[in-house]
Amino acid sequence: MLSPSGTFGSTDPRIAADELGNVHIIWKDKINILGLGSDSDIFYRLWNGTTKTWGAIELVSFNSTAEVYDCDLITKEGKVYVAWQDITNYLGNGPDEDILFAVRYVNGTWTEAETISTISDET
Repeated sequence: MLSPSGTFGSTDPRIAADELGNVHIIWKDKINILGLGSDSDIFYRLWNGTTKTWGAIELVSFNSTAEVYDCDLITKEGKVYVAWQDITNYLGNGPDEDILFAVRYVNGTWTEAETISTISDET
């Protein structure tokens, strides 16, 4: 099992393999993983192709306190690039639909999420 089970369950998984044989997975979940409450969040997990083991579950949408929608990822040179749709009032964007983006570096650290598009503010 990649993610804990719960009332709402895990949805919208996205999977990408990198050139090192690692498998990267993100998904949306509404259960209280890592003490975050029952709002939607984006999570990440790594299958290490060398050790053949799963890494710990990591939170991607770490600033979200509202609903998270579609998400996607790509990998390149060991980095993981994740984008998702969120209605969090992040960085003063307002509680509307925005596209956020974060990068996971090879050492396992994540960049702070940045706003790519404020959907409802654009014409």
